[in-house]
Amino acid sequence: MMILSVLVPITAQAAPPTITRISGANRYETAVEISKGNFLTSFNVILASGETYADALAGSQLATILQSPILLTPSNKLDASTKAELNRLNVSKVYILGGTNTITKAVEDEVKKICEVERLSGSNRIETAIKIIEKARTFGITNDTIYVNAFDYPDALAAGTIVSASIYSLALSDKQELPKVTADKQVVLGGTSSLPLPGYLGERIAGTNRYKTALNLANYTYPGTSFTSETIVLVDGTNYPDALSAISLASSHHAPILLTHPNALDPEVKEFIRNKVSKVIIVGGKNSVSDAVVSEISIKDKTVTVFVHLNDGSGGILTKEIEAGKKVDEPYVEFKEHVFIEWNTKSDDTGEVIDFETKVHDKDLDVYAIWRKQTDAFNFFLGNTDSILAINFYRDNGPKSVVIPEKMEWGGNLEKVERIGGNTFKSR
Repeated sequence: MMILSVLVPITAQAAPPTITRISGANRYETAVEISKGNFLTSFNVILASGETYADALAGSQLATILQSPILLTPSNKLDASTKAELNRLNVSKVYILGGTNTITKAVEDEVKKICEVERLSGSNRIETAIKIIEKARTFGITNDTIYVNAFDYPDALAAGTIVSASIYSLALSDKQELPKVTADKQVVLGGTSSLPLPGYLGERIAGTNRYKTALNLANYTYPGTSFTSETIVLVDGTNYPDALSAISLASSHHAPILLTHPNALDPEVKEFIRNKVSKVIIVGGKNSVSDAVVSEISIKDKTVTVFVHLNDGSGGILTKEIEAGKKVDEPYVEFKEHVFIEWNTKSDDTGEVIDFETKVHDKDLDVYAIWRKQTDAFNFFLGNTDSILAINFYRDNGPKSVVIPEKMEWGGNLEKVERIGGNTFKSR
């Protein structure tokens, strides 16, 4: 009889990215925290509405060229934390973005008690963005221009990557035509569903979704191996408030802005982080970028080495090193930590046990596998002395992988088993 025993030590090939989260109790305080972390003082400050996104995102170009923070305020009253930050920065001039419907005269008057104020506004968000471009160009921002949908925020948010790195102007489009601004080079960000622009035949950067569009822009801005900052700014791609001031970070760290779903990274974004990034700055609280996303980043470069000891008299030891996040030859088991373990299904000894000693969800758990020849089924067990899960694995018609659930619960195709001695189990 061949007895298999398996030891699974987890080692690290390289340190995962360091992760910093910047957040406040609300969007206004998040912007203040970004400012505090990047500016001891600032001659200029960009002040935008925290109740809409267009002016703040268009203001990214002015913040970049002036090397200034973007702060936010409600429309009718200067936010208290924003006011305190203006005083801390010892600001000399504030550029208010948008008309009095966006930020009222009352707010402007309150800021004037602190410093000089200049308002940049047009008849609508597209015209306001043009006014911002004109002002930014007086300070040296280039005529190279990136265009985004004026009525949707994800692409405009991601555009901060090229604005901060290549000093591009950022213009807003009504989706039907490009706004009338002088442009030496034109780049459209977003697919034809986001920004149709009938008749436009120029350069366009897009992806199959907002996350890939932002990633493609990062690769465009930092082509090939030229990505040298080793830092990214990661923001919620499904909601804008926490991310409005992210451009300040992108400018300070010469880092691209990437987007994520609050609860899961896009696979291609994850791969980019694994291969190129040593520091991740998350903007926003856990409702914006959850701990689940942090966990996906934190496990970078884990490997599992599986040692299979064949106690059949041969003294053989089979080893396989498995990189986290990579599938191995089926069948395999996929843990939430993206650790993959391969087992040997060729044993025809009924009731034989393979013992994996490992950690799952930071708990010491044993993993057992029993091949049942007579039923052509492979029983997989996860648990400890008190709690065991059994999942039936059928060679011909079962799932080709088994995903260990976040919470171990009974039901479905799970069944309780009990230990009857050593590493031997039976179904209850």
